[in-house]
Amino acid sequence: MNHIKFFESINIELISLKDKVRNLLNNVHWLTDGELKESILRNIIRRHMPKNIEVGRGFIMNDNNCSNQIDILLFDKSYPILFRDGDLVFVTPDAVKGIVEVKTTASSGNVLKAFRNLTYNTQFVQSTNCFIGFFAYESELNSQSVLNHLHNFAEEDRQKVINHICIGPNDFYKFWDSDPSNNQNEFNRWNYYTFPEDIAPAFFINNMLDWCSNGKVSNNSSIWFRIDPQNRARTKETYMSDYKQLKNE
Repeated sequence: MNHIKFFESINIELISLKDKVRNLLNNVHWLTDGELKESILRNIIRRHMPKNIEVGRGFIMNDNNCSNQIDILLFDKSYPILFRDGDLVFVTPDAVKGIVEVKTTASSGNVLKAFRNLTYNTQFVQSTNCFIGFFAYESELNSQSVLNHLHNFAEEDRQKVINHICIGPNDFYKFWDSDPSNNQNEFNRWNYYTFPEDIAPAFFINNMLDWCSNGKVSNNSSIWFRIDPQNRARTKETYMSDYKQLKNE
């Protein structure tokens, strides 16, 4: 099996479907264009998600309030659903496994808005073990700008920071509680990874699957997180300072 080509095919499919939508709309109805791109990503995620996890969009309701609309809402299907109409759902906080904000292009303005929306919506998530992600098909930002924005929007509860980000085909960001080199020492940092192959969307989705399957993807990490050994040296990691320290400066 050629794992790299398989992972690249996910990005190829995303871009192909995105371009088909844009060509059909002929640069008009951008709201519809954005909604369709969210739907494309939801359908690809749904294809790989375990059967006990539903993939939709909608809102989280607690005792007193309602979240903002969530582009991709992952929830445990064993819980009752307050309301459903197609992909649109209203669920309770205990059912939520993940929330994702989706943009066509990551720019300084819409990333700030998306991160603000995500950090607000985390208030409605009950579990501390929740996938909180941002996905953009294209980017106008460099990695340092993205990392600075992440620090600025870090919550006091480190379990509810924005923990997975995919921007374009090559750039992936992940928040690690423990040191990824040994899984023991407390880390509390984001790592930035840039891949020479176009496999960042696959790594984003595979991390989502891992969180929603209680680590079953990590049990087969050589398959799900495989990197071409010839290109591994070109994969760089940027370790940022502890965000708690930054928050206190």
